[in-house]
Amino acid sequence: MPLQCLRRRSPDEGITPNSRQTGAHQALVTLAAINILNFTDRYIPKAVLPLFQEELNMTDNMATLPESAMVVVFMMCASVFGLLADKEVVDRRVILAGGVALWSAATGLAGLANNFWQLLFFRSLVGAGEAAFATVSSPVLSDFYPQKERNAAFTVIGVAMPLGGALGFVVGALTGSTIGWRGSFLVCGLPGLLAALTVLFLDDPPKGANDDYQQVAETTSDSIGAAKKRQVSGLGTDILAIATNWHWLFATLGWVCSNFALGGYACWYETYLTRYKLADDKTANLILGAATFVAGIGGTLLGAKSADYAVNRPGGTGSDYLLASAIFALPAALFGALSISGLVEGTAAVFTVILLAEIFTFTSTAPISTVSMNVIPVGLRSRSAALQVLLVHILGDVISPPIVGMLSQHLGQGKEGNLRHAMQILWMVSVLSGVWWFVGYRFLPKLGSLTAGKEKDGEVAICELLCSCHEESGNEEASQTTNGSSSVNLE
Repeated sequence: MPLQCLRRRSPDEGITPNSRQTGAHQALVTLAAINILNFTDRYIPKAVLPLFQEELNMTDNMATLPESAMVVVFMMCASVFGLLADKEVVDRRVILAGGVALWSAATGLAGLANNFWQLLFFRSLVGAGEAAFATVSSPVLSDFYPQKERNAAFTVIGVAMPLGGALGFVVGALTGSTIGWRGSFLVCGLPGLLAALTVLFLDDPPKGANDDYQQVAETTSDSIGAAKKRQVSGLGTDILAIATNWHWLFATLGWVCSNFALGGYACWYETYLTRYKLADDKTANLILGAATFVAGIGGTLLGAKSADYAVNRPGGTGSDYLLASAIFALPAALFGALSISGLVEGTAAVFTVILLAEIFTFTSTAPISTVSMNVIPVGLRSRSAALQVLLVHILGDVISPPIVGMLSQHLGQGKEGNLRHAMQILWMVSVLSGVWWFVGYRFLPKLGSLTAGKEKDGEVAICELLCSCHEESGNEEASQTTNGSSSVNLE
């Protein structure tokens, strides 16, 4: 099918539920590529923080505020975009494209900042653009893929996060040392403007193409009537319905703790390495970039495959997504603690420890994303993503960098403070992520099996989702099924 800008499905196009929808491959590749740019943008400032901190004469506490302001605006805008998407006020592709264009332009303009307040303003605008992408992309992806394939699809999106983070550190290290921190922001912002155009050529499947009320209600232990009622309730009631979905809540609280630790390490670890003479600026960024690249891919794949194995084993349930994440949280905290203990010296040792810490941290990316989408009714997913973004950031990486900065100044003397002691709070909070996920697995009602009443198909290969030939084959089968049965009404 030739590419069409903002293509609408014709009324006679059949929709086969619980199957991969037309255009899924193109959407997955496009959204994954944009997510790489998204996290490159987020990690560029962390990679060049010492450079603009010195030029703009910022204290440790001030240096964290532009990124914190970005996340605050991110949270404020997320609920707005979530509501627009759920109510279908604006085409979801327009929301996505506009968000990508906004954050990319603001990133480039940040390189022109001449003082702290200008940098704060431009980074705040980045938050508005990223909010559009974060709240709408996951529900869109859920409409393209059935439940049994979502963990694999979110794994691809999850791998894009560390790839972007690693790219941010590497680009920051190379451009920061050659053309300066201003050039780093400009180089990062330009590709996103082109990427925004590609979103307009994606297909947009009907909301709920791979879900129905009964399936969601059974999965979350709610009645079918309650699930239907929530589709037409007010905003306050919708938020309450999401927040009192206990499986979603425990998944989110664990993610809050994990993100608190990850945000603190991402912001301060490069400074930690240089301040305690463990590496120079360029080496520190390359260490973090390489570790994030390897650990991001390895950890995300390890977590996704382990979770799929647990869910698909005899007797496995959807609750095993929480169990798999809980198991890996403990070693993530232990290696995180070792990385800032002062016991590790030498480039190879530092790289090994931070690599292991990141591997175990990234294992939760796909499983927690999957369970968070699976347990929420279709009509509330964008708002649930927005609320999750709000909680994960406002209680996580928004507050962890300034908390570490303030603790550093409180525990030490002078401008540099005592960063090593301040960072100990990160691994302690990381332990709590595993506690939340394990409690959710152990004490909440078990989620239904994704293969209940069906012949088990086994795990979905990630390479299958990335290969368009499999989609074409699946579409042919779906078309045959549709032709031989009555069409599905999603209204």
